[in-house]
This record gives sequence, C-alpha cells and structure tokens, in this order.
Amino acid sequence: MWCPGRALASSVRQTRLWAFSSPVASCSATAYLWFVTSTAKKIFEEAMGLPQAERRLLAEALLDSTTDESEHEIDPAWRDEVLRRIEQVRRGEVKPEPWSEVRRQIREALAR
Repeated sequence: MWCPGRALASSVRQTRLWAFSSPVASCSATAYLWFVTSTAKKIFEEAMGLPQAERRLLAEALLDSTTDESEHEIDPAWRDEVLRRIEQVRRGEVKPEPWSEVRRQIREALAR
C-alpha cells in the first residue's frame, strides 16, 4: 500500500505538506515521522499514550499554533466558487460522490 509519509518528492516541504494533509487512513501515523527531529518523534510517542480525545485537542492546538490569522480569511473568488458549486448541487446539475468513493479513486490513482 502506498503511503504519503514514505513517498519520494522533489522536496521535503512538498512531502511534508502532502503527508499532513492526506486523508490516507490506512497508513501508520509513524510513517509520517521520517522527516522530523528526534525531539518531535519523542513528543509524538509520548502523545500517543494520551486518550484519543486529548490527542485530538493537542493536534488542534498544534495546528492552530502554526497558522496565521490571514490564512483563515477566505478569498472572495473561492467563496464565490463554493457558493456556485452548492447551487449546482441544489439544482441537481451535479451529483456529489461519497467521500469513501473519492478516497478509493485517489488511492487507486496514486497506486499506479
């Protein structure tokens, strides 16, 4: 099974962005740790001992600590695009696909 944490990329930054944004649930969480420091690995291993709810809160706090407030602003063009697509779904012009099917298609495409 292909796993983004093990994928080769043209730069560590590209791989890091893909690894943390990828919804590939079948990969072990530790597969993403090949590019972090030993300190980060140790913190991760300790955090894995926490209950799931606490790990989720910790993850959210860490993500919040890395974002700039300006990142939360929605570009007007993206807002318009989202609203346009919502209307297409409401009018029946577009049929949404379940996430499980989209994920299967992504995995299939990446496995090639």
